Amino acid sequence: MKYTQRQWDRTVGWGKVPKEYDMRTFYSKHYGVDEYANRSASVFKNEEGHWEVDFWLDDKLKETRVMQTDGVYHNETYADNAAENYVLGYMI
Repeated sequence: MKYTQRQWDRTVGWGKVPKEYDMRTFYSKHYGVDEYANRSASVFKNEEGHWEVDFWLDDKLKETRVMQTDGVYHNETYADNAAENYVLGYMI
């Protein structure tokens, strides 16, 4: 069985989804430094082929965001930029 992070949290109750159970394809990981060292972000492509970013704060999933604006799905570069902006403190 495959899981999203939200499904894993509801089923297991803790931790990140192990790779063998993840429904999404992992592409990149971004880490904050200095005052934002407690932030990280992971970029994935989901089953539908859309880009998603997991935003982590203190090793807890804060949000999973599909890279979409007004019904338009964005590309990998957009997802990587969103992840980088988060870990650099430009996004809350």
